[in-house]
Amino acid sequence: MKKYFIHNGTENSGPFSLEELKKHAITNLTPIWYEGLEEWTTAAQVEELQSLLIKVPIPPKSTVKQDRTTLSKVRLKGLNGKYLIVGLSVFLFLIFIVLKLIQNERQAALQEENQKTAIDNETSKSRQKEREKTLQQEQLKDSLDEVRLKALKQETLKSKREAIENQLTSRYKKMERAKKALMDATKFKLFRSKKEKEAQILSIQETISTIEYEIFQLEKDLHYVDLNSSN
Repeated sequence: MKKYFIHNGTENSGPFSLEELKKHAITNLTPIWYEGLEEWTTAAQVEELQSLLIKVPIPPKSTVKQDRTTLSKVRLKGLNGKYLIVGLSVFLFLIFIVLKLIQNERQAALQEENQKTAIDNETSKSRQKEREKTLQQEQLKDSLDEVRLKALKQETLKSKREAIENQLTSRYKKMERAKKALMDATKFKLFRSKKEKEAQILSIQETISTIEYEIFQLEKDLHYVDLNSSN
């Protein structure tokens, strides 16, 4: 039994028998090929397929004559359509221009705002650096002042210590002389009465007591100076 292939405009399909071809609604112009043909042909050229072909009706020719008025109306409608298209195109173009201008204006405003923000950031950074620099200078100044004050304090304490040590040396020597005088007044018999001797000894003892008190106060002051020097 002969088998047929058909082409639907994009791809081949088949093989089909005559009964199967009835389901595909082939026409005069449907490309057909079957074994024995050298190349594709149309269904109208295959005799056994004539009963399967779908007749495509041909529209009758119009017998109505258009008068000049109708033709003019048609032409007017065509012109109006063209004007409408042109007007619509111009309107859309104007809308596009307006939107483009708005977009450019927004971009310019955004760019200006970004530049302003960048300038503000740079100004803020510069001020921050200035504040940090000023703070560092103040800290350095305070540190130098503290060093100077400490050095001045140490120098003052040093001078005070030297003065106290000199006074102590003087008092120690004075104490030695007073003790020697007390020994002399106690041991040696001079040309004096007993009452005078006792008065002399008492005077020397009072001098020794005064010197001892002065030494005590000076040593106390020296200890205070040493405590401040270590702080």
